[in-house]
Amino acid sequence: MNSAASGAEIYTDPSPAQPAYQVPLIENASRRFPMEGGCKRLIGFGTLSALNSRAVMKTLLVIILLVAALLWVMRLMRRREIKKFRDADMAMLAELKKDVSDVASASPAQPLSALESPVLKSIILNERQRHTLEMLESMLVARYRVFVNLALSDLMTTSSAQRVSFVICDGLYLSVGAALEFENLLHPMVSEHFAVTGKPLLIFSDLETETSLTEKLRAVGIGLVEVATDKQLCPKCYADMKFKAPTSGKNAGKRYWLCHAYPKCRGIRPA
Repeated sequence: MNSAASGAEIYTDPSPAQPAYQVPLIENASRRFPMEGGCKRLIGFGTLSALNSRAVMKTLLVIILLVAALLWVMRLMRRREIKKFRDADMAMLAELKKDVSDVASASPAQPLSALESPVLKSIILNERQRHTLEMLESMLVARYRVFVNLALSDLMTTSSAQRVSFVICDGLYLSVGAALEFENLLHPMVSEHFAVTGKPLLIFSDLETETSLTEKLRAVGIGLVEVATDKQLCPKCYADMKFKAPTSGKNAGKRYWLCHAYPKCRGIRPA
């Protein structure tokens, strides 16, 4: 075949040791090279790329295994830490239970059958206290309130448990205005505490009249209800009557005259 017609030159290997064979040459803009050498180079590049891909895959696999191992180790350490804290809490709880059992064994509780069953009192205040309370509530103006049997620790900063029979307080702020105590129930500690605080402590006896109590309350600045000056006689026993204007209870807001002999005599007149 003519080389000019084929468009490619014929290359003949001059080596005598090998048989002659012809390899077509491919034209290149800068140089010409045998087709067989180009194929070998392409095959070598593909093999190198495959090797590189395997190396990358092995590297990624090693990294994934290392991360998984690290996470497993961290999880194991966390479990051990939680177990350690749990054991410490259980030990503390066991010690606390032991202390409680020791205290209970040291002071055994009294059996329920031996305890006295609580019973409500039918009357909270005795007759003298009720009469004095009614007299105070009828005499005081509406902005005052009367409290009964309060401890000193409820009125001032003290640990004393001594009690005061009556305490007159401001109705809005409940500040102490004055205190009243029966003469036979007065405790020296009560007098000393009120002397230190500067609050008035009024002492009255069983024979105290409403007039004398009114004078004592006015002397310490306690506001009283203005009563009528004309006298009234009881319609039942014809004894003198006293004016009442209670500010609390079922008769709050009413004004009436009540027999001085109450509760022996229950004579009453409207004011």
